[in-house]
Order: sequence, then structure tokens, then C-alpha cells
Amino acid sequence: VEESIFVDSVFASDTSFKSSEFFTSFKGAFDDEPGLTEVQAYDSALILRQLIAGGGNTRVGLQQRLSTLTGFPGAIGPLSVSAEREIKRPMTPLTVKSGKIIPLETIQR
Repeated sequence: VEESIFVDSVFASDTSFKSSEFFTSFKGAFDDEPGLTEVQAYDSALILRQLIAGGGNTRVGLQQRLSTLTGFPGAIGPLSVSAEREIKRPMTPLTVKSGKIIPLETIQR
């Protein structure tokens, strides 16, 4: 898979992720580094908490508010909901170089 190109939403060694408030709070609380599952769980809970606090107190109300979600400040960047009702999150292009996964933009050609 050397020099393959793929995307992921969390790159564990990304310095901006490691210096984020979410990362440092999670590491401080659990003495472990968060991965994609923890990021998604955090974002989901935070979205629901804020929608409920904003008046979404029924399933229909939550669905309507969720369907118009744009620019929500997630753990790794802004989140939005697509027309297909999927959460869109920032993605990082990655590649494999010398057997290690690295961001694509760090390759010098």
C-alpha cells in the first residue's frame, strides 16, 4: 500500500488535533488518547445536548433542528448535516510512505 492515498477524519499524530481542547481534556480525564470513536461520541453528545437546550424537546423537533445543522464546532472542526442526513466533518488526505501513515501534503516530490 506504499504511496496509496486515502482520507480519514482523525489523524492521531496531527499536532493541531493533539493541541485541541478536546484532546487535552480527554487525555487529562482518561489518561489515554482519543480516537475516531471518542471524537464521534463526543460530537454526537454535544450536538444533542445543545439541540435539546435550544428547545428541541421532541423527536420531530430534534430531527428538524439536526437537519439544518451547519458549522457546528466539533472536536476536530466544523460539522454540518448533508441533504442525505449524514454528518459532514473535516477530512485529512493521508498516504503511506516508508510503511508509515502520514498527511499527504508532507510529501515532497
